[in-house]
Amino acid sequence: MSSNSFNKEFFSYERLFPSSDQILKYINNHPEEQEGIVLGMLKDSFPSVFSALESAGYTKFSLNSSGLCKDFLKASTDYRLWGNKDVYLKLDLNQTAAPISVSSCSDSFVLNDQNFLFKLLDQNITNPLILDENSITISSQLNIKSDHDVTLISRNNITFKDGSRITKGGKGNLYLKAGIGNTEGKVKFVAKDSKYIYINDSQSNVYIHYHPTPSMNSTIYGHKYHNPENYYQYVSISSITQIKQYMFVNDAFDLQNMRAFLHANYALSNDIDASITRNWYEGKGFKPVMIDDGIQQYPSFFSGNFDGNGFKIEGLYIKRCNENYVGLFGGIFTYSSTPVEIKNLDLRLFEICGNNYVGSVSGIAKNVNFASINIAGIVNGTGSVGLLSGVVENVKVDDSVDANSSSISGSNCYGGVVGAVLGEDGYNFCSAIVGGGTLNCCEISI
Repeated sequence: MSSNSFNKEFFSYERLFPSSDQILKYINNHPEEQEGIVLGMLKDSFPSVFSALESAGYTKFSLNSSGLCKDFLKASTDYRLWGNKDVYLKLDLNQTAAPISVSSCSDSFVLNDQNFLFKLLDQNITNPLILDENSITISSQLNIKSDHDVTLISRNNITFKDGSRITKGGKGNLYLKAGIGNTEGKVKFVAKDSKYIYINDSQSNVYIHYHPTPSMNSTIYGHKYHNPENYYQYVSISSITQIKQYMFVNDAFDLQNMRAFLHANYALSNDIDASITRNWYEGKGFKPVMIDDGIQQYPSFFSGNFDGNGFKIEGLYIKRCNENYVGLFGGIFTYSSTPVEIKNLDLRLFEICGNNYVGSVSGIAKNVNFASINIAGIVNGTGSVGLLSGVVENVKVDDSVDANSSSISGSNCYGGVVGAVLGEDGYNFCSAIVGGGTLNCCEISI
């Protein structure tokens, strides 16, 4: 069974294990059962079992409003021993890649030094940790020393009370995502003159995802993206580059309005049905995210970061067959030494048509890191056409780009994942990656 599966049969230990000695003997003699033993109706009648479990490295978690929700615990474990009110959990520290996802199943979760998350972190776990709640309030001082990522996800606000603090040590990142699956939600701090987040390692970053407040003063679309929050004042870091603020994108209109602020960071808060774009702009569909005023030699391209958070964009429609720089982003471009990140994006059922520099995610990409991109749709163009991007320069793929379910057509420099690679002497390599398929862990540069 998968370590993320909880479809397990509950049974009574009294029927299978008439004594505590037999329970412990069974545990010791079955190390191959990495999924764990599930015991129903654990009671206080066998205190020696519980004591032995705690001595062996198991941690007791209470199943109540301030404890652990058994339906949402997904972890790599040696054993999970369930009780009527308690669960004993021992983490398998050898399976470092598997994230541990936990939830209290409460309407409002208060994170303090009395509940299960502190216990998990006190074990110096070597797994990424995800806390997924309806809302989160931090009321104590939490020290995290993990070299892996710690993520707090809330469908509403994440609130830091006065005197609370998260100190992040180790190389792992801290993610605070407030308002996932919702249309509002922020990371809120009680006092504006205090630091609430401390990042002690120079290789660690804090990522804050939130819903910006609509601005009534903006002249471009009257949009909220002209009113970003200033979270820098609440974070203690050694470099300004260690904090990344992402504004949430909720629907196809938000997706289009990323054109209002090309230097900002954006993240999806939910799946987006973009099929409505088929009816936009007299049938031309979605306008690629860039600004082309027809005066400058080149358009202004997107230079922020984008995190799809694993959500889907379905049905994006672009029919601009006589235009250049066509895709979700017309171009992604930065001269900064820090590359742009485009990650965790699932782009499906799209229809995209352009002239030159055409791709599903971008028409052209320079100094960009792509990670975990799934694309499935149709891309048509004339020159420099690719399923991911039409032209790339100094592009790195950190994880996989999967384009197996897509199709492409063109007449000059068109390939599979990318159409052409741009080097110092121009287009040094056409059809850089031919055919559909998967592009894994590589750098594309000349």
